[in-house]
Amino acid sequence: MDCTGLTAVVVGGGQGIGREICLKLAAQGADIVVADISAGTGGVAEEVRQIGRQALAVYTDLRQEASVQAMANSAVERFGTVHCLVNSSGIVGGLGQIDEFSLEEWNESLSVNLTGMFLTCRYLLPGLKQQGGSIVNIASVAGRRPLKGRSPYCTTKAAVLGFTRSLAMDLGEFGIRVNAVSPGRVEGPRIEKTLHHGAAQAGMEFEDYVEHLKSQTPLHTFIPPGAVADSVAFLCSPASAFMTGADLFVNAGSYMV
Repeated sequence: MDCTGLTAVVVGGGQGIGREICLKLAAQGADIVVADISAGTGGVAEEVRQIGRQALAVYTDLRQEASVQAMANSAVERFGTVHCLVNSSGIVGGLGQIDEFSLEEWNESLSVNLTGMFLTCRYLLPGLKQQGGSIVNIASVAGRRPLKGRSPYCTTKAAVLGFTRSLAMDLGEFGIRVNAVSPGRVEGPRIEKTLHHGAAQAGMEFEDYVEHLKSQTPLHTFIPPGAVADSVAFLCSPASAFMTGADLFVNAGSYMV
C-alpha cells in the first residue's frame, strides 16, 4: 500500500480508530488533516509529523455545518488538493429500548454518525471532482446485523452503507471511488460502554461477557484498531483502483455474506 503524494482528511482522527488511520496513512506516505472535536487532535498531528509527513490539526464539530465548512476550507488552503476523505467519526448513541432514550440522543446519533458524513463529503467534493480520489466511510457490522438495544447506532450505520453505495454511483464519472469498511467489535475505550450495558442486560460478569462475545467469532477475538486502519489505507491507495461501492468486513468472521 503506497500513499505517497496523497493528502488525506481523516474525520475523527484525534482518537481511537481515527488516530490509527492517521498514523497508518502517514506511514504509507500521505500528508494528513486531522479533523476532530477531541482534545487529542493536535497530539495526533504531532505524531504524524514525527513519522515525517506534514499534518494539520483542525477542530471540527460535525454537528455544526459552519465548523465542517471551515475545516474543508482550511484543508484546501494548507495543502491545495485533498485526495482522500476518511469519515471515521461515530458515537455509541442511546442504549436500550426506544422509549428509554430521548429525542435529543436520537438526533445526536443521526447528526454525528450520518449528517456529519454528508457535510464532509459536500464541502470536500468540489476539490475531489477536479482530480478524482477516494472516500472511505467507516460503517459497522451493526449496519447489516442489528444489535439488541442499539437502534440509533444500527440505524445510522445501515444508512452509511446506503449513502456509500449511492455516492459510488454518482461520483464514479469524476474518478472518485467511494467504499466502506465495516468493523466488528473494535478494542478500545469506546466499546466499554456498550459492553458494560450488554453484560448487565445478560446478567453476566463483565469479563465473562467479553469472552462470550469473542467466542462467537471464528477467530475468537475483537478487532485491534490497526486492522481497520490497514483496510482504510488499502482503499485510499492505488492498489484498490478498481474498487468502488464495496464494503470491507473487518470483523473476525462475526458476519459473513
